[in-house]
Amino acid sequence: MLSLLIYIFQHYFIWILMSVVIYIYRRQLLDLMNGFKRRRAHLQFLKEQTYNRYDSKSRLELGLYYTRLGNYHDAIHLFTEALKTDPGNADLHFYLGIAFQKVHNFSSAAGEFKSCLDLKKDYGSGQVLLKLGDTYRLQRNYSGALTYYLQMLEINPYEGEALYKIGFIKYHLGSDAEAREYLNQAIVEIKALPKFRYKKDRAWLYKAVLIKLLLIWRN
Repeated sequence: MLSLLIYIFQHYFIWILMSVVIYIYRRQLLDLMNGFKRRRAHLQFLKEQTYNRYDSKSRLELGLYYTRLGNYHDAIHLFTEALKTDPGNADLHFYLGIAFQKVHNFSSAAGEFKSCLDLKKDYGSGQVLLKLGDTYRLQRNYSGALTYYLQMLEINPYEGEALYKIGFIKYHLGSDAEAREYLNQAIVEIKALPKFRYKKDRAWLYKAVLIKLLLIWRN
């Protein structure tokens, strides 16, 4: 009997282990499988809905899905088609701008962000201003970027990302004292964020610390 158990253990250990793991986590695995099924069904529904040329909402949702996958060209197509029937939709302009920005079509991205601003000045509590500033910053047009980051601070003077990016630009423009001031403020504001926001924004804190170290080295 013992030899039989040893034989089974030696030859079927992996299968036994997998069976135990599946049994223990069976509920989580079923939830995961059902989640995939629901997501696939939802995606199929969205694809079918896009055949209706007047359904801009479905095109927006499907475009956001493609954006998350990194399929920016299909997202651009969907957002553009949706805008033909819903040109006053600020969300469509904003996310189309993001998709254009991802494929380095900065002039089109800036145009969409500005259209979003025209429709809603404080869209996303100023997030469109951050994205518009990023569009100029990525082209090394620091003065243009600075204009929009400062406008963002008028809406939210405690926005750590904007404070860091202004400090970054001041560093590149050689205004070391101003750079240090904005970077210090960025660090303070990001550290004061609630946990869920801190996890999202801590990258800006690390970058602010890095630029401060570069300032010390430069001086």
